[in-house]
Amino acid sequence: MVRKVWQICVYAGMDDYHVVMDQKAVGRELLAQVLEEVGVKEQEWFGLQYKDDDNFWHWLVHDKKVLSQRVSEKNDPIVMFLKVSIVYVQVRVAIESEEILCSSKESSVFKELAEADKVEEYLTKAEMMSEYGWWHFLMTRPQDTTPARVSVGLTGLILTVDNRKFDFPFSEVDEVWASGKKLMIKYVCKNISTTTFMGPNNNFTKDFQFLANAHHHHYLHSAI
Repeated sequence: MVRKVWQICVYAGMDDYHVVMDQKAVGRELLAQVLEEVGVKEQEWFGLQYKDDDNFWHWLVHDKKVLSQRVSEKNDPIVMFLKVSIVYVQVRVAIESEEILCSSKESSVFKELAEADKVEEYLTKAEMMSEYGWWHFLMTRPQDTTPARVSVGLTGLILTVDNRKFDFPFSEVDEVWASGKKLMIKYVCKNISTTTFMGPNNNFTKDFQFLANAHHHHYLHSAI
């Protein structure tokens, strides 16, 4: 029996959203459905990202069927990430770095699409958002395969599981270190057990360790 609908789990900042997608839906339709669920009006700023079976990132193409792309159908639900996608800025950078080759006339036209004033306006608004400056990592725990989002910010760490948030201020964190795919968070209070997470690969946990320790160092020195 052919499956007609798919469950999609979308990670957007600190929150998770679940939508049902028709098997024939194209990327643009899924994005519109997600943004309506999230309640976002400025739709031109956003896109959906996903990881394929080889753990590589891809942007969801708007005019192709979702299931015809490199989306992993092994996961149920299929996991997507809502991300900022400033397309015309990406085009400008690609032209200037010669990743995209075109005539000088076309090049000048594309560069004008950058609209720097609008980008500046967007960034100004972004800085006012409560989630500005947070980095999100999707991990699991040793005895639980439920995806857990561990976020790194200027003031501490946040663990999000099923839209429930747990704060770990840097004032309470003693050390963050990685060993292979395993990530460990040690606390100042000796009565609190070390928290352990599992990442998809060594580089993933090393990136988290670097960001967490850099933010932790900045927090401790700025508090002096």
